[in-house]
Amino acid sequence: LVAMTPSFTLDGDKLLYSATKAIDPNVITDFNQAYKDWENQPHNIYEYDLKSSQVRKLTEGNEFDFMPINISKDEILICRLNDDRYGRLIRYGRLIKIVDGKEEIIADDVIIDYFGENNIDVFLSKDSKKNKGNIKEKSKDISKIDDLYKLKGTYIGDNSKVGNIINLLDFPEELTPIGMELFTKEEPYGLQVNFKADVETQMEYIAMSSNYVWRPQSLILFSLIDNLDYIKYAIDGGDMNIVVSYINREVGDSLTMSTLGHKTSEVAKDKNRFKEFYNIYGSEYNTKANQPESLVGYIVIKDNTLHFNEVEIVEWEDKERAKELGFNEYDMPNGYTIIDKNKGRRTFELADEVIFTFTDVNLDFVKNAEGDRLYTTTKKDEFINHLGKLNEFSLSEQKIPYFIEVKDGNVISITEKFKYTI
Repeated sequence: LVAMTPSFTLDGDKLLYSATKAIDPNVITDFNQAYKDWENQPHNIYEYDLKSSQVRKLTEGNEFDFMPINISKDEILICRLNDDRYGRLIRYGRLIKIVDGKEEIIADDVIIDYFGENNIDVFLSKDSKKNKGNIKEKSKDISKIDDLYKLKGTYIGDNSKVGNIINLLDFPEELTPIGMELFTKEEPYGLQVNFKADVETQMEYIAMSSNYVWRPQSLILFSLIDNLDYIKYAIDGGDMNIVVSYINREVGDSLTMSTLGHKTSEVAKDKNRFKEFYNIYGSEYNTKANQPESLVGYIVIKDNTLHFNEVEIVEWEDKERAKELGFNEYDMPNGYTIIDKNKGRRTFELADEVIFTFTDVNLDFVKNAEGDRLYTTTKKDEFINHLGKLNEFSLSEQKIPYFIEVKDGNVISITEKFKYTI
């Protein structure tokens, strides 16, 4: 093979390169034609492991693939020629991202200019709307990564820097940020981010599992604020500011350890690592692509299996739904009612790591009796201990709804909301 455009992976353990079959110079009679033949041969991307000396072919087919660049732990960007409408020195092509063997076109109608001895210039067609959108978003992400990374090493007592980090984060469009609260008098140190919304939106967030919405922002905050122990997110619907999600550093560490092999406090120690981390958790595309299924219902846990009966929580504030079901205010003495959705009982397996969130009313795990006693953990035995004898009741006898998130058929989080335990 003849190799070209080599580059090392981010960890320095592998070499990426483009290669094609070599032509024996002894059989060449027309070098111009030989060059054209060589250029029209398939050029594929290969990966050479410097430790094991193993070679892996990353692309197949008859295309001319070259200039591989490792842009994150599992992502490689390559150029692929399309045609020669401009002649040999200027060609049309594509920028393609490869993730786990799957290809995604990042930019089409790319002009690749060979004119020059020491470089290859790549231009994007100004007429491609897709390119404009992709490049604009990528540029915005790169700028945001740089701005966030400058704030690494922040402490929770630094109002200004904490506020700057929050201002750089993306939150749901229907929520308006209205400030933050810092809890710094004693450990554990915490942060509450407050939002304003109409009451219908507030009720929607209360009556569903929205943990996935806040997870990316939480992990970024934990990675940049060294002594931050927990985060709350609250929504003010006009009458009351209600906490809708809670996470602590322990859970954040378990998430980043499972994907990156590093705790949140280690993520910002290296900029390349932080970029990789942001590409996983900070990207809006990845967040939506990995969005789990959110369900509400009664649960019983036996061994590693969760038995589930789906319900609907109807809030009195949702006047339209209450009227549709024929309820009046007297039917909802606690401000809500729970309806069996009659979808039948279902079972799910618990994921290897499940996030459990609940109110530790008995102070089994929370030390501060003065606070709201919210607690989150990845230890199943702690959650089972919290459930106590309730978990021994049959599914038909359960009265407290739980909010679960399901991904790839496995439960990844279970949340108890104190309002619905009364």
